[in-house]
Amino acid sequence: MRGRRTGPRPGAIRGISRRIMRARKLLESRALPLLLFLAGLGLRLWHVSSLAALPSFDHPYEGLDAELYVRLARAVAGGDLLPSGLLDAAPLYAYWLALFVRAFGDPFLAPRLAQAVLGAAVAPLLFAAGRRSGGRAVGLLAGLAAAIFPPFLLYEGTLQSA
Repeated sequence: MRGRRTGPRPGAIRGISRRIMRARKLLESRALPLLLFLAGLGLRLWHVSSLAALPSFDHPYEGLDAELYVRLARAVAGGDLLPSGLLDAAPLYAYWLALFVRAFGDPFLAPRLAQAVLGAAVAPLLFAAGRRSGGRAVGLLAGLAAAIFPPFLLYEGTLQSA
């Protein structure tokens, strides 16, 4: 046992302290909101791309909210600003989808991509709110939670008002 050292290696503490300093620099970085946005956007785009493989992606089943909203959006885009059934659902979402029908002819992919971008923007906004109210660590936790929260990913990838 003689000559044998106990405890951490001499360089190990320096390595750990470097990692802590890097983490602290990242936490204090101005790039953190952008990283949160990009992480959230990446997850949302992955989710939308995985949904695109499903048959119901561009052919919503009859009776579901998506089918009603697509029908209403096509009617609004066609010039009928008050189609029958508009008040059976949240009317502003039908107008939101109608914008994409008019601009792209597509009520399926384009709105989901726009919803993904808007949903990813929530992460840096919550980071800023959390940082102002509780400090950078609270902001990071709030922003990270918003970026990876599964129900956010789910609802931002569907054609329905939440």
